[in-house]
Amino acid sequence: MKKKIGIFCYIIAFIFIVLFFIKSIGTFYFTALLRISSLVVGTIIMWIGAKLINNDKLKRINMIIWFVLYIILLISLTLLDDLFYRGNKVLIFDQKFLHYYLKYYVNLHPFKMISDFIKAYLNGNLSLKYLLTNIVGNIVMFIPFALFLPRLFKKQKKFGIFFITVSLIIISIELLQLITFSGTCDIDDYILNIGGASIGFIAFNNKKINKYIDKLLY
Repeated sequence: MKKKIGIFCYIIAFIFIVLFFIKSIGTFYFTALLRISSLVVGTIIMWIGAKLINNDKLKRINMIIWFVLYIILLISLTLLDDLFYRGNKVLIFDQKFLHYYLKYYVNLHPFKMISDFIKAYLNGNLSLKYLLTNIVGNIVMFIPFALFLPRLFKKQKKFGIFFITVSLIIISIELLQLITFSGTCDIDDYILNIGGASIGFIAFNNKKINKYIDKLLY
């Protein structure tokens, strides 16, 4: 009976996950937030299904699927979706626009964006929600790498290799944002992103926490 319910859970999870890739059905428009929520719900239902079926190979496959979905979500949030006003302006060669973008959306000065946001918030020119979204959000968004990479790839259990891998991923995303004019190309994003991934690695490397996570996932 549990196995049948588990299979049913996977069917429902598949439907929710598919909704993430659909932007509209007829006149109904799926907002980015609604699509992301459907992805999260689908992942949770998939986890329930794996628990009910209780198959070690299936749980391993789940981890791979979740990692792929996380990467797709990350790309969506940083390059494609309108939730954070991401653009699709690749191959635009307008000189004025390029000059404007390089001046206001590219930052190579460490901690400039972070300090500007904090100052703006303290002066009442920036909401707490926007501050948390841009600073805390950038930290939290890359923590899952610490959950997935060491469990899927043995070499990623070494912090040095993990640090280099995530750094290359973050730099690639920042360069793609520069090329496509999607969001900002900001060194502070790198600092926050790699900081979040590193915090996650240290936390998940704790034996008690790691044991609890393994028990929860597997």
